[in-house]
Amino acid sequence: MPETMHSASLALSKLFKREDGSPFHFYEGQKKIFNSICCKTPQRLYVVTPTQYGKSEACACGVVARSTVKHEKWCIIGATDKKSRVIMNYVLQHLFDNPLFFSEIAGNISLERLKQEKSKDRITYKNGGEVFILSAQTKNRKAMMDALLSFGSPNIILDESPLLSDEVYAMVKRMLGGSQDNFMLETGNPINRNHFYKAFKSSKDKIFIDDKMALKEGRFSKEYLAEMSKEAFYSILYECKFPTGNDIDNLGWRPLASLDLIEQARSKRVRPTGRKLLGIDPGHGGDESVYVIRTDNYAYVKDKDNIKNLMVNVEKTQRIMKEEGIPQQDVFIDTLGIGEGVSDRLEELGVYINRVGAGDRPTQEFKVINGKREYYSKFLNVKAEMYMNLKDWLEAGGALEDNPDFDEIADNKWKFNSSGKVQMKSKQELKLEGIDSPNTAEALAVTFSKGFNKPGEVDSNSLWFTGAGKVETARELPRVREELYNLPD
Repeated sequence: MPETMHSASLALSKLFKREDGSPFHFYEGQKKIFNSICCKTPQRLYVVTPTQYGKSEACACGVVARSTVKHEKWCIIGATDKKSRVIMNYVLQHLFDNPLFFSEIAGNISLERLKQEKSKDRITYKNGGEVFILSAQTKNRKAMMDALLSFGSPNIILDESPLLSDEVYAMVKRMLGGSQDNFMLETGNPINRNHFYKAFKSSKDKIFIDDKMALKEGRFSKEYLAEMSKEAFYSILYECKFPTGNDIDNLGWRPLASLDLIEQARSKRVRPTGRKLLGIDPGHGGDESVYVIRTDNYAYVKDKDNIKNLMVNVEKTQRIMKEEGIPQQDVFIDTLGIGEGVSDRLEELGVYINRVGAGDRPTQEFKVINGKREYYSKFLNVKAEMYMNLKDWLEAGGALEDNPDFDEIADNKWKFNSSGKVQMKSKQELKLEGIDSPNTAEALAVTFSKGFNKPGEVDSNSLWFTGAGKVETARELPRVREELYNLPD
């Protein structure tokens, strides 16, 4: 880029501040993002960095600097409403870092009021130019398509580009058509082999930062990366590795585990350690009922049958619990079909096992943004969470009984949906592909679900406390815990 443009970008970068008023420090990768936006060079830029690296904030600072100084129109597009607001919130935050920026804001709105408007979708400037956000979320496909067709912008920041379908991506690029002096920067994690993968691999204009480079820059510590390396999707979110062609189909679906991995698990000979957990997938329709027992390091099929009788499931569950010495808090049942009725009858008998609803809300994590906790989950639902836990367990060395029924695990498929959450392919979709219902895999997977709400997450509202029935207030938790640990004769 020309030296004068680079010098101007460097000067502008020194105007930004952190929330405590101290100078904002740009890491090397962030500097490249900022400079590219400020100078609009190159015209197309593809950015892959580890999650939490700070690419969104660097993009926001670049947009603030360029849009206020050059009085230009900039559009921020996110794969979801929430993602589009992430960069916009940073724009609103950094607009007030220097009078050079906030003096350009149009209208009589006070600075304090604008600072508080976290839901603002558009900012306009006195001398022309604006910053606005759009969402490519596909819940209302027609409305989303209409919005993309209705708006044009010579400058676009497309956040989480891999989450867009190729069709929606083409619509986004059409927004650039009204101006020859256009610019588009795309960011994303390497989760698919779609338009973003092809463009990133073929373009010479890209910014790539992985965990090792971020460590060298000082963005992450060795301790942090060591901790995160134990979590799911480290190769995608931190090592920034795209999936291979054999790992993913053209719709983004990947096998949960390879047959090689399952064969290795079946060939292991281990001494079971840890407490026993019982997972139950009651049969419905033409499916079998399967009972799987898992310890910390080993899983085996305890029983299975084709008897479609709720009371048989109830009797068998109690018998296995007694034979194996498994307390009720360590029993998990898939509530789909007759599973709900089995659970209800067991509760009438004083046995409170863990109800696992595949579509239930998954475990929530949180991160602190602008001093506030923001809750999120990597998973679409409990089914996705429990199956990914099963995958991690196998990859960590979990052993299986040498039983071909466990090969069903490889039939399960997952992908990142348009919101960036892990989603499992449903049993109905698998059946359409000629794959029988993976009942043994399901019975094992439910043992990896989260059986209890954490004590600190229980509020004063009525709720369903997994494994303990109705809990009216947190004060009842001692009673619930006592019931959970009482195994009837």
